[in-house]
Amino acid sequence: MSDDSVDPINLNGYSRKLEKLLRVDQVKFFVRDATHWSELPQKWELANRYNLRKINRESGADFIVTYGNNYNNVISGFSMRQLPACCGICLLTNNHVTYKFTNKGVATLLGKMQKDLAIWCGYTTLLCTGIAHNISQKKALRRNGWRDLWRFLNSRSGNYVDISVLDLDPKRKSYSLLGKPSQAMKVSCKDTLLAKFIKFFFAPLFKFSR
Repeated sequence: MSDDSVDPINLNGYSRKLEKLLRVDQVKFFVRDATHWSELPQKWELANRYNLRKINRESGADFIVTYGNNYNNVISGFSMRQLPACCGICLLTNNHVTYKFTNKGVATLLGKMQKDLAIWCGYTTLLCTGIAHNISQKKALRRNGWRDLWRFLNSRSGNYVDISVLDLDPKRKSYSLLGKPSQAMKVSCKDTLLAKFIKFFFAPLFKFSR
């Protein structure tokens, strides 16, 4: 076995777990240079020690998880890349699970694999964004230790979007600047200091003026 074929994060173990979880055969992980998912696909390669390191580039890598003898039988897909201008952050994007395999624990299991992969490549933090009302994604992230940092209204799409992070620092020198690490940042008007000030001082006036 060549050095490039060494399994650094136990992909074989994750394959067996997915096979057992979904009752399918021959689960495999494929990698390619990242491109837009709507573009013509480049050649997929079986994941190995060499091509897994593509996530250490800003251009990044796409991944698909397949079963059977054809990589058109897709279970899930995602992309990972180095955040521009910061080599300590890995950006996780395009995370999706094929509809027939949703709500079966696939996202949670692959989340553990993504964490192992990012740690193996030397990253300190994983970063992702997601639509705030995507409950399935939020649950999977929470199970793997992710926490929300910020919620904003995307003026282009009209969706509320959450920015979330996962701490990979083995020395635990990372910390939140937004309060308790276990609390998600809530950007609602009712939670602002101004709103609390108005409620405290003016609510009694409205009460007695009725």
